[in-house]
Amino acid sequence: MRETLVVLDAMGVIYASQDDVAELLIPYARSFGCTLSNREIEDLYLECSLGKFSSLALWQSLGAGGDLHALEEDYLNGHRLSEGLADFLGAMDAHNLQVACLSNDVAEWALSLRRRFGLNQRLTHWTISGNVGARKPDPAIYKHLLSATGREPEDCIFVDDRVRNIDIARDMGFKTVLFTRNPDGNKRRPLASSFQELQECVLGLAPPRATASGK
Repeated sequence: MRETLVVLDAMGVIYASQDDVAELLIPYARSFGCTLSNREIEDLYLECSLGKFSSLALWQSLGAGGDLHALEEDYLNGHRLSEGLADFLGAMDAHNLQVACLSNDVAEWALSLRRRFGLNQRLTHWTISGNVGARKPDPAIYKHLLSATGREPEDCIFVDDRVRNIDIARDMGFKTVLFTRNPDGNKRRPLASSFQELQECVLGLAPPRATASGK
């Protein structure tokens, strides 16, 4: 039997921002005088998050000047880890459960953030839309994850804060948990509103295994 893989979304699960375009990117672009509409900024982001051009090219398209590397680092400073993530990852380690990430994101930003927060040492695999050219809920990105990790859908517990992403995964055979701060109206799906609740969901879905301590 293959080992269970816990697969976390990035924005809204690993990171506190649930919509980094609306909450972080658009306000930051406005701070340096970007005059594009919100829709135009979002469209450029979507193209970049599919790997069609680099993050530096995105900043140029948004009208940024000067040292674009420094500007990008300044922008990424606005991201924060979700409260409770560290304890959750510790619990997964204690139960010998590997954790991966499946995220829609700009490739360069995803790499910089996981290095910044030391997550390469905590998560065993990252499937990022900007690297593979497909975004959730496109089934292609889920298939990239399965191919890269050698898992079948039933081996994975997928955690996301967006219903459409959860529903596609469930239809493909993944075990799923909706991570939401507003559980009302989502009672048809397994859900968690905190990392403590998520831990309980994951351990309930995963086949029993010996813990790292051997207990």
